[in-house]
Amino acid sequence: MNQIHTPIKFTVHFFLTTYCNAFCQHCLMSAGPHQPKNFMKLSDILFYFDQFDQEPNFSRSIGFNGGEVMTAYKHYSADYIPNLIQECVNRNYRLDIRTN
Repeated sequence: MNQIHTPIKFTVHFFLTTYCNAFCQHCLMSAGPHQPKNFMKLSDILFYFDQFDQEPNFSRSIGFNGGEVMTAYKHYSADYIPNLIQECVNRNYRLDIRTN
């Protein structure tokens, strides 16, 4: 009996920061205001985007989560989130941003 194997498409989620403006007891990431206000570098994310674009099983779906992603506007760079979104639009990615 011949079996047909369908490749599994994969989605990528980036954990951008552990910083969060909330301190939820149930947080699985131990995020909160006690964490450093560091964010994953845009250049690192774009490097991975380039790698994923070469993968035939990449679903073209990207997720951004963390701590609180939107705190980047205040604590990192006002251009960070808009640049990430624009890059996803330019590459025709489906985008999921998890936020409080």
